[in-house]
Order: sequence, then structure tokens, then C-alpha cells
Amino acid sequence: MNTADRVDLIRRLADLIGDGNLPPEDSELTLRQFGFRLNDRDRWEGSFRRMILDDLAGGADDALTALYEYLAGEPASGRLDPADLPWEPGTVRVFISHTHPNAILMNEASQYLSNWRIDTFVAHVDIEPNREWERTIETALSTCHALIALITPDFAQSNWCDQEVGHCLGRHIPVIPVRHGADPHGFIAKFQAVALEPNTHPTHAADTMFRGLLQHPRLGDLLARPVVRRFAATGSYDGARNNFPLLARVPVEAWDRDMVETVERAVEENSQLKEAVLQAPVRGRRLPEAVEQLLRPVRQRLGLDHEPAAQPGDDNIF
Repeated sequence: MNTADRVDLIRRLADLIGDGNLPPEDSELTLRQFGFRLNDRDRWEGSFRRMILDDLAGGADDALTALYEYLAGEPASGRLDPADLPWEPGTVRVFISHTHPNAILMNEASQYLSNWRIDTFVAHVDIEPNREWERTIETALSTCHALIALITPDFAQSNWCDQEVGHCLGRHIPVIPVRHGADPHGFIAKFQAVALEPNTHPTHAADTMFRGLLQHPRLGDLLARPVVRRFAATGSYDGARNNFPLLARVPVEAWDRDMVETVERAVEENSQLKEAVLQAPVRGRRLPEAVEQLLRPVRQRLGLDHEPAAQPGDDNIF
């Protein structure tokens, strides 16, 4: 296996494990049985996905191949080409299961989600006319990070919706029910749902779905970058006050340098953030000050507060 194929395989395995396809409680057992040496779970300070990537990086080629065939149910040689995937690279991939009358609402809401690096698959809109319909849906279902089910009165009568939900339940990935005129039924009735009012605007639909994804405990790390993007794109003072608590929920270990730079640049350049004042429980506090305090432990972990040592030849004359 060449290096490029190995890196690609490790990333795909991390998708199958680290993004929730394999329950975390089963990951240690599975990796050990396939011969991988694991990091100390009690001492690991990074995200779960990063720990899995590190676990996998030390595995032999044959162990990686065997693990993929076990988890994916297909030969490693038959992996999908990234060019065939219906997703933008580097995004959080969300399949939206809905009935046809709601396609326009879901498509318009997806445009807002895309601004935050969440790529949605809205079947009635996203399928290219010259592609095999069922195969495209199956590919999206097999490679999404999560599924949102828009529960409407006609959902249960659909030939496809319950099958789409069942497919993702079988993959053990997060399924988020959104009540839109009807309650969840069947296996997803036990999941916490979010509500969407009738005749809702697409922006509100996007916000409701975003918050529904955020409430799932296994999506926290994966949604860290979309939360940062959403915060940086804030367009009002109210938006600043509503988005800051979401930013505060990003785990310290999920931040990277690019995310820190994005937030700090946004606070400096976006007047809606720069001039915003928070409300309760920190009423009267300027948002830039709150962001600075929030990022303090992040910057410390990333080593961003240390001045680089002077290099030979540096001009130190003032």
C-alpha cells in the first residue's frame, strides 16, 4: 500500500469510528482485537477523533485493511473514490430525510448551513439527472456523519424516509428528529427532538437544525469548526449574543490555530462582534473581553502565547 492510499484509508477508518459510526464504548475492544496498540484513554487530552487517528497511524497495512472490511462491509479495494462522493471536502456531512413537499424549504435552509461548512444532502434537489438515483442516495447515506429527519404528517407514508432513517440507525450514527407537524415514531421516537414551526423561514429552519445537531453529544468535536464559522459570520448584535454561548461550548482540545485566528480576526474586523455587549448572566460585559478570556486556555494549550526565540541574524536594532 502506498503512502497516499494508507493516509486515505486511515482517514476513512476515522470516519467510521471517530465520527460516531462505531459507539465509543466499542472502539477500544474492536481496535485491540485487530491488533492496534491504543493510547491511554485516561491521559489523552485531545478529541476522541484525534485519539483514534493516532491509534490507527501505528497499525500495519493488513490490520488497517481488515478493520475497514469489517466496519464498512466491503473490500478495502472497493472504497469509494472521493470524486464520487456527493459532499464538499472538509465539511460536516448531513443527510436530510424529508418528503417531497418540503424539498424547497430544506434546500433553502441548506444554503445557510453551507456558510458554516455543513454540507447537506437534500435528495430531491441534490441528485444529478444523469446519475443513478438509488445509488446516489445510498452513497450519501453510507458516508454522512449524521441524519436529520424532518418529521411531517406524510413522513411515515414515504417509500424512502423510514428506510433512510433505518440505514443510519444501522450505522450507529447520530439521527436528529425535527418535529414539523408530527411526532417522531418507531425507533427514533426515543431520541430528543427539536421543533420546527409551520410556515417557518429557511433561516429559522437552518438554525433549528444546527442546534439539533449541537445537542447530540457525539457531534461536539465534529461541529467545532462550523460553530467558529457561524460565530465569525455573525451579522447582528443579537446574533453575537446568541452565538457566543455556542462558541463557549467548543471543547478546549477541539480548537486549532486556524480556528483561533478566525475568531480573533472576526472580533477585530466584524463590528457586530467588536461592539457587542453580552446579556445575562454576564450582563454589560463586552464580547471581545469574553472571547479573550474564553481563548486564554486554548492559546496556552496551543503555545500561542510564547514569543518565538530570536534566530541568529535577526535584526534587533530599534
